[in-house]
Amino acid sequence: PPLLRTCASPSHSTTKGVEAVTNQPNFNLRDLSSYSGRNILLLQGPVGPFFERLATDLKKNGAKVTKVNFHAGDWLFFRREFLWFRGPTHDWPKFCAKVLDTQKIDTILLYGDCRPAHSVAIDLAKKRGLNIGVFEEGYLRPNHITFEQWGVNGYSSLPCEPQTYLEMPALPDVPEQALGNTYWHMLWWGFWYFTVGELGRFWLGEPLQHRKLSILESWPWIRSAWRKHWYRWKERSVETVLLHRWNRRYFLVPLQVHNDSQVLVHSSFESVEHFITEVIQSFAKSAPARMALVFKHHPMDRGYRDYGTLIDDLSRRHKLLGRIFYIHDQHLPTLLDHARGVVVINSSVGLQALRHGVAVKALG
Repeated sequence: PPLLRTCASPSHSTTKGVEAVTNQPNFNLRDLSSYSGRNILLLQGPVGPFFERLATDLKKNGAKVTKVNFHAGDWLFFRREFLWFRGPTHDWPKFCAKVLDTQKIDTILLYGDCRPAHSVAIDLAKKRGLNIGVFEEGYLRPNHITFEQWGVNGYSSLPCEPQTYLEMPALPDVPEQALGNTYWHMLWWGFWYFTVGELGRFWLGEPLQHRKLSILESWPWIRSAWRKHWYRWKERSVETVLLHRWNRRYFLVPLQVHNDSQVLVHSSFESVEHFITEVIQSFAKSAPARMALVFKHHPMDRGYRDYGTLIDDLSRRHKLLGRIFYIHDQHLPTLLDHARGVVVINSSVGLQALRHGVAVKALG
């Protein structure tokens, strides 16, 4: 699996809802023996075989692992020793509570703490004083998955005070495994996950799922591959223009995936369109005439959304034609090296920008 890093919660954390579990130990995924003797519940993981491999490693280190599958897509990547939840949504809290009790669960591991099924499980776990571990792949890119206790993103227990980090001792460098291009793995696993998930509805019923399960989900991925090549040709000269004509005179705005919890849960914006509109209005009102604004589409959202018409309309309305760019697959580190500033909701590009010495405005 990709390199795993553990973010240990500070003992002084005041994050909502974690007070009941602050006595639980910090688990280190570099040393899975710390899970020995634990009764672990796995819910949904990243699309693909990651959770099945994790379960195998946990069992080898003396943990008892229980997995709940919600639909045939989950089953495809975890087919051994699991429990089915096939009931209606309103039955899930009762079912989850029964699993926690009968299996004597003391630890829940999951990916994404805003999914409906996971939110219920987290609430139940906190009331019981159980340990919760949440995976996230968005903090550090590329090559990393991160892991925190109790919650990630807006629910993270990591301190928000800058002084905390300034006073931390330097951490040793950690060997990093380069994964290369993972796009085709994601495409292949995603295709089978959603296809099998939809086919399974014929005998398993409507699943409790945070995203629609449909074979049609393969279409946005196909469209994404086509658009990638189209934009590469269409925008072939844009990067050169930005790096020379607009060097250090543009603000970069990396967009989030349209249904990302960073937008829908951890921000005040109703949608990415709302975010785009507010940023352009602010730019029109306050930016010097010599500055430009550059929106970069999220590569994982390429097949689902296109904001070109909206951005063109707003550019005309605010008399900003020629000063607003909408781009897709240009080299991000190079763009950061030449940017004046970066505006994000909660994107991990903010961390990259800081590392490049670029000012960051976070609106999440």
